[in-house]
Amino acid sequence: MDWVLLDLTNGATTASGEKLSHADLEAIAAAVQIQLNRDVAPYYGDPGGAGHRVRAGTSSTDIQPGECVHAIVPALPAEPEAIAFHDVTGAGVPCSFDAISLNDTILGQGNSLAVSTSHELTEATGDPPCNMWAADGQGRQVAKELADAVEMQTYPITLPGGKVVYVSNFVLPSFFTPNAPPPYDFISRNGPNVSPPPGPFQTAPGNGGNYQIVETEGKGEHQITAEHAPTHRAMVHGTPAKLAKRRHWSSRTYRRGVRL
Repeated sequence: MDWVLLDLTNGATTASGEKLSHADLEAIAAAVQIQLNRDVAPYYGDPGGAGHRVRAGTSSTDIQPGECVHAIVPALPAEPEAIAFHDVTGAGVPCSFDAISLNDTILGQGNSLAVSTSHELTEATGDPPCNMWAADGQGRQVAKELADAVEMQTYPITLPGGKVVYVSNFVLPSFFTPNAPPPYDFISRNGPNVSPPPGPFQTAPGNGGNYQIVETEGKGEHQITAEHAPTHRAMVHGTPAKLAKRRHWSSRTYRRGVRL
């Protein structure tokens, strides 16, 4: 899958006042390309690890044939509860959008533009048509979102030259497999994670914004969140903003024929 990152911010800044430079956009593209090929590909669809290309576009028209677009914009007025979301175009091509004003920083850990970009491109890799569910064997289906359940967890990628860019943690196929043994997420697979998902289909506790989109026995979809946790995600209308594909709750609502 090929992606182009487009800076459509028109000078808008992060919550901390940082503006997106083209050098930063290139750093995000390089880090996410490394993540998709080195970390995600062995688990989701490309064991060879060379099938994903991510680059920084130079203008709104710099889109090559076959590329998917990740557009970084000032805000998402049509999706007021989301920091970022991914979807598909009318032609079924994956795309994603990110509101820079709801990110805290450009490249840092936690709620950064780099992390939200990583989150959306990772999830589009795991669910390109934006319509996949996994059944937990107990009457529920969980949306196949690779990063939601561990949304607030990040790890660094060091680029050639030493620049550090943070990207999102993501869950492994074992997370979507009933009764599978751990580990269930990438950080746990490669080192200690102080707050891993406790089991398949279970949202990681703590860290504020971890959540999942679930459907119970055809009754419609809703979100479940980690409980008893402080939140440091950006706030929208008094509640934590999410990194999700959604229209109202989720753009899955229309694609899957689910009625809220």
